Amino acid sequence: RTRAMWSRSDLQTTLRHAGLPQALASPQGLVAVVAGGAVLLRWVRQLCAPVDRFPRVPGVPLLGVALQLADPLRFFERIEGWSREYGSDGAFEMNLVGMRVVACCNWQTAREVLALRPFKVRRSSQVDKTGLTCPSVFCSKGRQWSLQRRMIAPAFSESALRCYLPDVCGVVDTLLAQVGFLVEAGQPVNMSDLMRRFTADVISKLVFGQDFGSLQECSPDLDVLTTWMEALCSRMMAPVPYWRIPGLARLFDSGDGAMARLREKFLALLDDPRGSASATLLTKLVAVEGEKLSREELLGNLMLFFAAGTDTSGFAAAWALYHLSQHPEVQ
Repeated sequence: RTRAMWSRSDLQTTLRHAGLPQALASPQGLVAVVAGGAVLLRWVRQLCAPVDRFPRVPGVPLLGVALQLADPLRFFERIEGWSREYGSDGAFEMNLVGMRVVACCNWQTAREVLALRPFKVRRSSQVDKTGLTCPSVFCSKGRQWSLQRRMIAPAFSESALRCYLPDVCGVVDTLLAQVGFLVEAGQPVNMSDLMRRFTADVISKLVFGQDFGSLQECSPDLDVLTTWMEALCSRMMAPVPYWRIPGLARLFDSGDGAMARLREKFLALLDDPRGSASATLLTKLVAVEGEKLSREELLGNLMLFFAAGTDTSGFAAAWALYHLSQHPEVQ
């Protein structure tokens, strides 16, 4: 009986060992082994891969440099000061509420980083998690980003920019008239606010064929955009995603309501025949709607151009005018 038990055990062991090569010889088994090895190799590489570190701005635990950037009036001054102090190598990093942020301090470094998109360098997903964005080239990643960028790029070609020039000149004339009126009246000219309104009118004119009239009077659309941008920044820097708790988002910001009003506004402009009948950015994007861009992606990119372009272009123009005022010899 003992001999029989040993024989049965030996037979089971032999069968198990004999079954392993057979399993490896099958296509399913081979694929499973290769996939498992690839996952293991990737995990080991992530553990062993060195992370490039740059000079780091000192901050406090958990919050990092968030308290130092809390004053919006000194935000750019802080960033410029850190770039001079820590950015001698072209970049520096900081901890912003637990998120590692790397800032490029010169154009050469920025070009090297941008050249690595969209696969080796990806945009942070913090914007996507706010619930205040639509599918667009700004939020896309990987091949989807490459696809949308190729479709949108012709709208910014040299020939397209020539078509936009008359509309831009018209808004510039309105800007100069507004500045002249304020100067003659002896009133101070807030160039930061004025350039923001100017860029909003330029972008709305180029995108939809009609400006919002922000230079002549207060525009409710621009106010909604401001509310949306403030909520977006607040949610990006929030240590806790409060907006995901039902009813709690309204206690901290008005982002959801502003997002709904912006969607309604842009959908109305999207269906307005005045914009689609003229040589606008909307015309060029509508040409690829349905075939390559979905309506939601089209809406997201239009909102992106208006929202992101208004603040970035407005602040850049205001800073350019400031530096020109400090160097009369360049004027």
